[in-house]
Amino acid sequence: MAPNTPFLAQRTKATLVLVCHLWHQIATPILYEHIVILSPSRAAIILHALESHISTSPVGRVSEYGLFVRNLEIFTHARNAHSISYLQTLYQIFILCPRLRILCGNWSHSLPPDFVRGITRLYGSSLQELYWKDTKDQSFINPVHLSSFHTIRVLDLRNYSGGDVTPAYDMSTLPLLEHLVLASSHASMSAALSLALPSLNTLTLKPCDAGYFASQDIFRRFLKLHGPSLLSVHLPSSAGLDPEPIVRPLHGSSLENNVKPETFLLPDACPNLHTLTFTIQSPVITIDTPHQGLRRIGVCEVASNGLYPDKASPTKSHLMAIRREVFPNLETVRTVGFLVDADSDMLAEDVFIWWTEYFEQEGIDFQDGAGSCGCMSKRTDAILSSTKTIIQHFIYLSIIYYNDECTWVVALQSGR
Repeated sequence: MAPNTPFLAQRTKATLVLVCHLWHQIATPILYEHIVILSPSRAAIILHALESHISTSPVGRVSEYGLFVRNLEIFTHARNAHSISYLQTLYQIFILCPRLRILCGNWSHSLPPDFVRGITRLYGSSLQELYWKDTKDQSFINPVHLSSFHTIRVLDLRNYSGGDVTPAYDMSTLPLLEHLVLASSHASMSAALSLALPSLNTLTLKPCDAGYFASQDIFRRFLKLHGPSLLSVHLPSSAGLDPEPIVRPLHGSSLENNVKPETFLLPDACPNLHTLTFTIQSPVITIDTPHQGLRRIGVCEVASNGLYPDKASPTKSHLMAIRREVFPNLETVRTVGFLVDADSDMLAEDVFIWWTEYFEQEGIDFQDGAGSCGCMSKRTDAILSSTKTIIQHFIYLSIIYYNDECTWVVALQSGR
């Protein structure tokens, strides 16, 4: 089967609409729920589709299809995407999509201030997730604009290019923001320092190129401001947990570009932290002061060949560094994305059981990506399953005699 990409998913949804009238009614809201605008020509087609189903209501012109739109993704890499007519078409689409909840903007050209103000005016009281990407040295959106989205829950500033002007802004407040996605760059981290986030509990921090890495002073100020409220911290690799890379890709695979997990485990950094996720490419945790709050650790990019206890590997180094005396309240260690049953290595179950028993001595559950604590072999599992079936469903044998011949009839009576 082909990979499940947004493009293929959109083709599938478009095909479902054409099956019959009943399927058209059911699939149309699904088709328009997530719209991707790749070029000015595609924007014009989408606007025409939205305007072809407009009705008049007491609140004004309402597009039936526009009410279905929840996620809008915009790209400006195509020819003529920098033109003012393209932005005008986009704004008309915005007007017809009053129930939009997720806005993903990938901007390759400068935006007029009126266009930015128009977005904040339309969606400031309704937008829940904002993903902002620009490729300029100085962004055309600032923390003041961001604070206009006062209902936002998720904010992605990995590719924010605020530059040195960001700290000049006064503190802006996003009262409902829960999840902040940043890059370890100076611009991205500085933008977070200009935001007051009273509801923040989750941070995703991706690495950036060493030339744009934020200074230690920026990190200390960030942890002083937002560290006490953080409950979960995720440190994915440069490729991350989604297919989109950051605007400035990493050169090489040096560990210096990866944020150290122990940064968030230092005394008074994140005292309420209970979940930490990092990759095997991250530096190994070496802390002297135990972290009392951590409950769960997730290790990403784990492979079966790295779990062999008799071979040196980054995975083994990370797992050996997780000790009860360092994390006295730790409950779970999970290999995020690694599924034992789906692995082709014949010894994957055996080495996973070894680590399960190793952590069991520390009173810690060792789980794979599906949350399974250890594995029995498939053969043993099949035997137990068959035994259970026999006990439940074959209760007794009825012997019936016909014409002096003895015939065994097995009566299957389950539930008795």
